Amino acid sequence: MGALSRCLLPLPLALTHLLPLQVPLLLGWLHRHRPGGGRDGAVGGGTDKAKGAIVLSKLDPETLEIRRTWETNIRKQSVANSFVICGTLYTVSSYSAPNATVNFAYDTATGTSRTLSIPFENRFQYLSMVDYNPAERQLFAWDSYNMVAYPIRLSHA
Repeated sequence: MGALSRCLLPLPLALTHLLPLQVPLLLGWLHRHRPGGGRDGAVGGGTDKAKGAIVLSKLDPETLEIRRTWETNIRKQSVANSFVICGTLYTVSSYSAPNATVNFAYDTATGTSRTLSIPFENRFQYLSMVDYNPAERQLFAWDSYNMVAYPIRLSHA
């Protein structure tokens, strides 16, 4: 059993409180992630070759060179945002719907995806960024000029 297959996966998410206003870190159109408490980063986006699918790359933390790339079967048009927990890419269904969902998961260890329906509240109805903080086991989101925290309950898969 590989290290990623023993990782913890999130259960339903719920908004609990707001944090002080902070500016999120964005690298152009790429969103930087720190998957599962590791030092390795990942970026997500797309390529012409992928024809609309989300492409995820693992980066070397020192040089930012691409170590490995996964072309998912998740269409960029079907999601609004994404975050990585322990080598699994999760996507959020809507930027603006108050009752959105975490709607897909892509496991980089197996190269498989699955459909999900985990409730995700867009309290201020414009979610421009979401990222997982493994030290605090929380998602942090930038939602219409508000930094929002979503505590995560994790369980073994």
